[in-house]
Amino acid sequence: MGRDESPMLRVRDAATRNDVECLIAALRDPEARDSAARHLGKLGVKDAVPSLIANLEARDDGHRIAVAKALERISDPRAIPRLMEVATKDEAFGVRATAIDSAATLGDPRAIRLLAEIAIDPRAIAASTQRMTDMPLIRRSTRRSLRSMRKWAAKRLIAIGATEALPLLEAAIPSAPLIRRMQLSRTVTSLRARTTPA
Repeated sequence: MGRDESPMLRVRDAATRNDVECLIAALRDPEARDSAARHLGKLGVKDAVPSLIANLEARDDGHRIAVAKALERISDPRAIPRLMEVATKDEAFGVRATAIDSAATLGDPRAIRLLAEIAIDPRAIAASTQRMTDMPLIRRSTRRSLRSMRKWAAKRLIAIGATEALPLLEAAIPSAPLIRRMQLSRTVTSLRARTTPA
């Protein structure tokens, strides 16, 4: 491996060799961070959790999103406190939503509640952020992006089997507008189906 190789090629090579130390070291390189995080997540490297948690401080939204997803894939409960901090304080809605999803997937009840709140109405969480994400085309929230976030959150609740969200979702149905009421009802039905023995 030559010195002139791009950071991405070094990361890909390290992943091919399962060189965990090299992948963890690559988290310090902004050009390689996303790829290194993804590979560490795929490999399920628990030793990388402290370094990944530290990288939740990265300036770039995309980096923080990649790190949150890697922590989710590694499935180490040590990540939950920091994921929840990002879920409630990050300035980008996309990063918050990813951290919420990751912590919910790891079973954190607070994250499941936040995911349910996004499925009901993401405006409250979106209003407390400065932007959707760093990507220029989606810096601000629109009705369409909020609707997409509601649908995404409902699908994620179903995918992770978050039956703990049922009371919150059921309570929101009567006061929701018609279309949202139908969406919430479908989500509740799907979650109930997961609790009913076959």
